[in-house]
Amino acid sequence: MRLGASTALLMVHQICEALVPVLIGLCIDRAIGPSDAGAMLWCLGGLTAVFLLLTYSWRHGYRLTNKVYGFGDHALRQLTVGKVLDARATGSLFGAGKTLNIATSDTAMTAGLSWLVSQTSANLAALATAGTSLLLISWRLGLLVLVATLVFLLLMHFITAPLERRTHLQQERAAEATGLATDLVTGLRVLQGLGATRTATERYRAISRASLRAALGTAKSEALFSSVTLGLSAVFLAAITWVAASMTIAGELSIGQLVTVVGLAQFIKDPMGALAYFPAGLAQKRAAATRIATLLTTEVGAEPAVSAAPEAGTGGTGFSEMLIRGDGLHPDILLRPGAVIGLRADAATARGLTALLAGRTPDVGQRLHINEHPVADAGLAALRSMVFVADHGAAIFTGSIRDNLHATRPSAAVLAATGLDEICARLPLGLDARVGEAGRALSGGQRQRLLLARALHQRQPVIVLAEPTTALDSVSEARIAQALGSFRKSALLVVSDSPLLLGACDTVFDAAPPHTAGANR
Repeated sequence: MRLGASTALLMVHQICEALVPVLIGLCIDRAIGPSDAGAMLWCLGGLTAVFLLLTYSWRHGYRLTNKVYGFGDHALRQLTVGKVLDARATGSLFGAGKTLNIATSDTAMTAGLSWLVSQTSANLAALATAGTSLLLISWRLGLLVLVATLVFLLLMHFITAPLERRTHLQQERAAEATGLATDLVTGLRVLQGLGATRTATERYRAISRASLRAALGTAKSEALFSSVTLGLSAVFLAAITWVAASMTIAGELSIGQLVTVVGLAQFIKDPMGALAYFPAGLAQKRAAATRIATLLTTEVGAEPAVSAAPEAGTGGTGFSEMLIRGDGLHPDILLRPGAVIGLRADAATARGLTALLAGRTPDVGQRLHINEHPVADAGLAALRSMVFVADHGAAIFTGSIRDNLHATRPSAAVLAATGLDEICARLPLGLDARVGEAGRALSGGQRQRLLLARALHQRQPVIVLAEPTTALDSVSEARIAQALGSFRKSALLVVSDSPLLLGACDTVFDAAPPHTAGANR
């Protein structure tokens, strides 16, 4: 609806632009030639009204089209990011670099279809207005413009064909180069450790050169397109002017009509050039949309219907217990509201359990049960509505401390328990202090306090903390252990090998080799 309104306004703007030389010609013939002051006033009033209308329509048409573009870009980006954040398959299939390119440049390019639609419609309206005006002045001039426009567009179609192919190739090569660069920067330390920096550099150099060649090919095609468009427009304008001048000398046209014809011929060369570029612009957006569609239609595994799902709620609503069945490394673990349970486990066991609880690995053996219902039957969304897993290496988002807590009014008790209140007290902006990109403005201990505070602010009835204090000193760890021992808002599962943390738990289980029983304290 908004796109339709913006298109209509831009069409009105172009129609008014085409009417300007028509009104000037009428002023010459009916006011300036006869020296009629009254007609001059009417002409000036008409020109003023046309300029007011074209200014209004341009301003609001541009604003509405820009809104459509902005909302479309945002919606596409949300779709792609939502697909990428699915923990089951998408990220591993596309990689960070290519995904970044799709979620930024491709979404912006595809959303630009709104501009292409509105501006193409406006250009067609301008040509229709100019052609009709010329037909009313002289059918020969109108027919000449119609034939010349068709020939012009036909020639441009053949010229833009190689431009379309090279534009598509350039986008593909640029996406590959951007994706590889992002992946290399992300894994730079790993590459240095493996001694593969030289190989990675050579690979990027090859892809970058291919991208450069594709860009140069596109630039050459665009230069040829612009040259031919300019040349044909000049020939077209000269032909119209020559025919109109000949008709004026023969007495078939007045001076005002001659001015109108020359003005319209000068005006319509821009809409004609824009229409000639339409296939190339559409090809760019189609190529970008194809890459987005490929990402969005990637199968990540069907979610089973929620039949016997646990009641999804927050803050413990509908939650009575969660059972984690043992897998030979630990016994069955039962979590109830307000309980603080500890699991002493090595790194491998901790990673496997947290991945299962976060839904990153499938619950093949139906080890997880909430309210006596298998979580595998309820689906990933139901699991995440009930369980929050605070990974040891969770991401910190660019923004403020408050933004990362995801709480408009952070809990004073949580801030005090994690020591985050002391950190904020030393910062000029307090909770609104910026943490830098990926939290780089924070130390390791500050980052861990922030992640722990964010976890304790979650509303799920079960919160899993995996090694939450590894970067803290013993005094801070003891303080946090005491606070966790009195945290009864949710069921807590603390996966750690820290004696201080485990000592604050109600019950502690030991991860052990198969056939070894768990120890309760």
